[in-house]
Amino acid sequence: DGVVVAFGTLGDEDAAQTGADAALATLHQNFTGAVSLMTLLARHLEDQSSGFMIVIGSVAGDRGREVRLAAAVPPDEHEPPGRIVPYVIRSLLCGDRAKCTHGRQLRDFLHVEDVASALAAVLDSDVEGAVNIGSDEPVSIRALVEKIARQLDAFDRVDFGVRQAAPTDAPVVIADVRRLCNEVGWRPRWSLDDGLADTIRWWKENQERPLG
Repeated sequence: DGVVVAFGTLGDEDAAQTGADAALATLHQNFTGAVSLMTLLARHLEDQSSGFMIVIGSVAGDRGREVRLAAAVPPDEHEPPGRIVPYVIRSLLCGDRAKCTHGRQLRDFLHVEDVASALAAVLDSDVEGAVNIGSDEPVSIRALVEKIARQLDAFDRVDFGVRQAAPTDAPVVIADVRRLCNEVGWRPRWSLDDGLADTIRWWKENQERPLG
């Protein structure tokens, strides 16, 4: 079996350059939508141990740049439920236990509004070539989960080491954002604690909403 994914929209560039909401809407359509679909398809192909996937994106009318994204902290109904942030938040909100790996993996997280803002800044700049988007603040998965549990007053319902880390789970994934900071001149607006608080607030308001 094979899958070809090719879709995208050209958003309102002027609106995206002046407001995070417009940039975020385009990001959801062109990035989050594609990733959500690809995640489901990839799991199917992995289960059957065969197949291929071809993904085609478009930045019509724009000169080529390679943009590499860190993990996003998203208040978003399209976020796959298996991802660590929505999994832990939803589990603890529902009164369940959050069952995690050892949590020593180091990651780089950004609030999704900062991701949209950074993308808009890169597209509006004269910088060419690869640009990493991230926070430049590595955090362990254990520390991330503990921050969520502390905000929900549910520290006693988090279990570390009860799930085995996947063989493909890299110990360190951190973005080198020197070009983003020094050449593009971008800095994140959301701290990790504030981003998690906003995400928790969103899930509290949308607990009954099915994930896409």
